Amino acid sequence: MTPHLKAFALLATAAVLLVVGYANRGIGGLLLVLGAIVFLTLLYVMRITRTLRAAADTPKGCIGSAVMLNAQLREGRTMLQVIQQTRALGDLLHACGDTETYRWRDPGGAWVDATFVAGRLKHWQLGRPEAASEPPQPCP
Repeated sequence: MTPHLKAFALLATAAVLLVVGYANRGIGGLLLVLGAIVFLTLLYVMRITRTLRAAADTPKGCIGSAVMLNAQLREGRTMLQVIQQTRALGDLLHACGDTETYRWRDPGGAWVDATFVAGRLKHWQLGRPEAASEPPQPCP
């Protein structure tokens, strides 16, 4: 489902619930449904706030283990779910239209490049430093 269609479906569902609440219980039903919609919206906003607050405590693009992140990623996850998992914002490598590529790296020099299309994880790749290269740069 495209993001625009999903947003339209949510708004249409909310409107239908408001009409049904008013039709069944009058103004009390309308206020009850409106209160439930506001409550669910606040829960969603608090989830985003909590995730970003946790990510703010970690240097940008740094994780504990790139290998573990590579093993735990699944196609279709949202950017918010990946940030919750890594507890860090990724370094933006490339952005073109609705496609974005982010990098997370660990103290050993390994990294994971994750490509998001329309906010959903589409592809990821684990990278490791070459053995003869210079020492890895530690996370700040």
